[in-house]
Amino acid sequence: MATHIQQLTTSQNPTELEKLIANGHELATTKQAANYLNIKPQTLHKWACYQTGWLKPVRVGTCLRWRLTDIAALIAGGAK
Repeated sequence: MATHIQQLTTSQNPTELEKLIANGHELATTKQAANYLNIKPQTLHKWACYQTGWLKPVRVGTCLRWRLTDIAALIAGGAK
C-alpha cells in the first residue's frame, strides 16, 4: 500500500487528498472524508457506530477522524 500511496502523491495533477498526504497530514474530518469518498457523512458515522464498513475511525476526544492513507487505499481499490 505504501508504494501506491507514494505513486498517488507524485501524480501529474494531485488532488486535494494527495496534496494533504504529501504534506504529511494524517487525518481527515468526517466531512472531508465523506467528500473524498463521495458519500454522506452519515454513512461514515454508521460505519463507526456499528463497527462495519470499509474504514475504521480514529477517535480524537469525542471527534471522529479518518486516516488519509486508508481513504486513498479505498479509492484505489485496495480496501481490506
